[in-house]
Amino acid sequence: MDDVALPNIANRNFGNASLAALAARPDLCVKVIDRKGRITAINDSGVKLLQATDGAALCGEKWSEMWTGADRTTIEMAVSCAFMGESSTHRLNFDGGEWEIDICPLLGSGNDYETVLAISRLVAADGPETCEIDISAKTAAAALDELTRFAALTAQMADWVSASGDPVPEDMSEMLKDLSARCQKSVNGLRTG
Repeated sequence: MDDVALPNIANRNFGNASLAALAARPDLCVKVIDRKGRITAINDSGVKLLQATDGAALCGEKWSEMWTGADRTTIEMAVSCAFMGESSTHRLNFDGGEWEIDICPLLGSGNDYETVLAISRLVAADGPETCEIDISAKTAAAALDELTRFAALTAQMADWVSASGDPVPEDMSEMLKDLSARCQKSVNGLRTG
């Protein structure tokens, strides 16, 4: 495996291109946690999502101490279990936002789990910085689904009108077929980007 450096984070690396690609995602806070529960690496996007000023300053901090109440206990237990080989997923609140967190063990040089990978994604935020991207994506996906249904229904109506054999509905049938084809072409273009 090729070593790929994690950008600007205390000279740590993730050890392979797949994890480095994960760390490069702008919507994820990716951290490596050591056996003492300390953050040893965090990606640049994570620093931004946590609204921290310095990622290197986060390195060395105990991750569970960033949490409060029952969420702190959940994080401590999840990290402990990860060092025993168990992965887990949690939805917890942190600093006014709801986060989905995946915690999984990372094998070291032998068959021992030397570190834990914590991948967090902000799924909902309080205040003006709500997850507009997620909401827009869901709205766009719903609109595309509706347009797809409209295009299919329009095509069915065109076939039905065409089957009547009447010349006036024949013109309408051609217009409906054209509308259906243009609508479906637009949907396909939006879906493929």
